[in-house]
Amino acid sequence: MQELTIRNSKQARVGDIVRIGLVQRVHTTGYLLGYVVPPSALVFGSVGGAFPGTYVGFPPLDSIAGLLSMIVASFFSLRRLQRLDASSSLEIVNVRSDPRGPGFPGSAEELIPDRFISGGPMGADRSC
Repeated sequence: MQELTIRNSKQARVGDIVRIGLVQRVHTTGYLLGYVVPPSALVFGSVGGAFPGTYVGFPPLDSIAGLLSMIVASFFSLRRLQRLDASSSLEIVNVRSDPRGPGFPGSAEELIPDRFISGGPMGADRSC
């Protein structure tokens, strides 16, 4: 069984069915690190390598500089994303209800247990 540390900002109680999600700041930071930083490094590295390449007389320097800057930026972005993922960045988004209460709005699909214990040869399984 896996344990998660989740911020309980909605004051959910033990036994409540909840939806969990990423904190919005973590979501935005992840998108920036994954989708904005590497292409930006490629463009800025290419532009930065074009001027010395033209001056020295080695035109492919812009492509080489762009590729290397994107690789370096991607490496550091992925490291930062791993640290961001390892932190406690989950929170309770919504408290659905208490499944023991009379007003439980969940459907039958939401009540399917996550594992079964086999009880015998004829398919006599029971849920945990």
